[in-house]
Amino acid sequence: MDSLVKGLIRNGNIRVYGVDSSLTSKKICKDHEATPVVSDALSRLISVGAMMAGMLKDGRLTLKIEGNGPIKILYVDASSNGNIRGFVGNPFVDLPLNSQNKLDVGKAVGNLGVLTVTKKQNLKQDFVGDVILTSGEIGDDFSYYFYMSEQTPSIVLVGAIIDVNYEVKLSGGMILQLLPGSSEDDLVFAEDFAKTTPSILQLFEKYNNILDVIKNVFPDIEILSETPIKFSCDCTKERFINGIATLDEKEINSMIEENHGCEVRCDFCNHVYNLSEDDLKKSLEIKHKKGE
Repeated sequence: MDSLVKGLIRNGNIRVYGVDSSLTSKKICKDHEATPVVSDALSRLISVGAMMAGMLKDGRLTLKIEGNGPIKILYVDASSNGNIRGFVGNPFVDLPLNSQNKLDVGKAVGNLGVLTVTKKQNLKQDFVGDVILTSGEIGDDFSYYFYMSEQTPSIVLVGAIIDVNYEVKLSGGMILQLLPGSSEDDLVFAEDFAKTTPSILQLFEKYNNILDVIKNVFPDIEILSETPIKFSCDCTKERFINGIATLDEKEINSMIEENHGCEVRCDFCNHVYNLSEDDLKKSLEIKHKKGE
């Protein structure tokens, strides 16, 4: 089972998040029929989403990357309880390997664009933070986001391994986040860790699970919690009926009169809902009640 581990190191000056998102990423990428480079990119964002959702006491967040690469958009929705889902604008991108003979995630995502984080925590107003993309490599972009948008120095390491049948074999990552009161030595420690860790996935392959990874990499760690991570989509027929109510009335009437219904597909899980003429009439009723 996938899981997220949270802990403290260096006398409580650095908070560590570690996640194994392999099974979750495998399902989401397979459902979207993603190519290897797209699976790599989306898996990285899924890992970041799981870790950032774990930073919330209660609530959910969305991560959106809109780059100038052929993927176009990456989107992940994650909750503090470990539920996560995601989708990609163009799952069929296929690119040559980069100069390091690796999947070219940076080129697929693009290095021009915007990274947006939206946090929903039952407050009067959602938190929205955004930064420009710096590389398209996901990890570096989120390190930049934490520094610029949340003023929290953070090291973000994520990666994925795609096997020969184009499915996600391994996906995960770590975030080292400096807390108030941390010293320059703590910052140097975090930076050195990033520099001396050639691939976060080598650690994942060496040990059995993310908890073992964390304990072996940081012997002094104080484990705070471990949360299961899993794919979950909360789409329903009723949500789509309500969603259609936001369309122009002429458009809804056209679907009723010409097609006597419509077919809608969830971007996250690809589930198809067939809405009848009566369902569309419900959408009209909802629209009229809201006075739209």
